[in-house]
Amino acid sequence: MRRIISSGVGWLCAFVALPVASATAPKALLVVLGDQHSAFEKAAQLVAHGDRLKGENPGVPLAVLINGDSFEYGNVVARRSAARIDLAVFAALVKRAPVVLNLGNHEPDFQDPVETVAKLRAVGVISGNARDRNTGQPLAPASTVLPLVPAGTLFAGAHDHLRFVHRVDFDACVRFDGPVFTAEVDGTRLQKLAALANEGPETPFAQRSGEFSFAAGRLAGIDPAGSYRIATTDWGAKNSDRYFGPPAIAWREHPTLKLKAAVLAALAPAN
Repeated sequence: MRRIISSGVGWLCAFVALPVASATAPKALLVVLGDQHSAFEKAAQLVAHGDRLKGENPGVPLAVLINGDSFEYGNVVARRSAARIDLAVFAALVKRAPVVLNLGNHEPDFQDPVETVAKLRAVGVISGNARDRNTGQPLAPASTVLPLVPAGTLFAGAHDHLRFVHRVDFDACVRFDGPVFTAEVDGTRLQKLAALANEGPETPFAQRSGEFSFAAGRLAGIDPAGSYRIATTDWGAKNSDRYFGPPAIAWREHPTLKLKAAVLAALAPAN
């Protein structure tokens, strides 16, 4: 085995897009974020940021665009309260600016999508970019969902999770623990995997895969005829075709290595 790389899906701490400073006053301001996953420790900062933007830019329109996965069943407080705190945060934001929520797969963590959208709309959030499975109709008409955002607007993608890992936020970012899986691939396959990894803002839109994988290791100088060991999370292994493509990779669970321990060891400063 020549080298070891790690590859797999990541985790995102809530982030806010700040307006770029310029010589002229902005015509509008957008707060763009995604994947909060019931990150209550960040809620007050987010609301305060909205207040600061409004105070620094009087009369300038402000809107909040959220790219889904706001709720998190794995958060015990959120689960026991059925997302009441999340909804209270949304209500606070709505008092400051219109809030548009692009539904993700975690929004129905506590109720079915229809009830979720009803509760979001009850606190003033503009949402409904999905269909009711019972009727086949949109949960909300397009005129209701996107009154502020023109048709065809591309939301800022989330899942650039590993960019935002700081030790102080470790558990909020690396939300799940679990076994590490390994496999052997030849150099040609590794070159293809490396080419699809580490997409970022600079990646041309036409070249983006729609998924996010992060690869670390010596990715330069890969020998196509060589043999390499790769590692991923249990989620990556279970969804191998989605993240690594065909043909199927024969993943094996590592007998002792766990995800959080491996990440903490990698983040620890060298002695």
